[in-house]
Amino acid sequence: RLSSGSYGQLELSQTKYSQYVPDEGASTSSLYRTIRFGVLSDNSSVTVNGNKMINTGDAEGQLIKAQSVGEGTTVNLDGNYWNGQELSAAIDISLGVTDNSPIASLS
Repeated sequence: RLSSGSYGQLELSQTKYSQYVPDEGASTSSLYRTIRFGVLSDNSSVTVNGNKMINTGDAEGQLIKAQSVGEGTTVNLDGNYWNGQELSAAIDISLGVTDNSPIASLS
């Protein structure tokens, strides 16, 4: 899980992210967003392409979010598998983008 911080440039590609939840007494409320940015500074560049997010997401199914996005920041989220979630649920609106070519299934 990638978590809070201040970022100027970040690229994530071809990685499999998953959240381990024990079988006994498992609760979906124990799941977290896969990627949670703190502050994306002005003129930052974030690329998250070709990743697989599996068995993860918060209670609403959100997988990626930023606390705030600076002026002139570019975010690219293409070719990812979003745990089977609708993109509108998986990608927080704060990022201002969607995945234009999501992976539909893992098969």
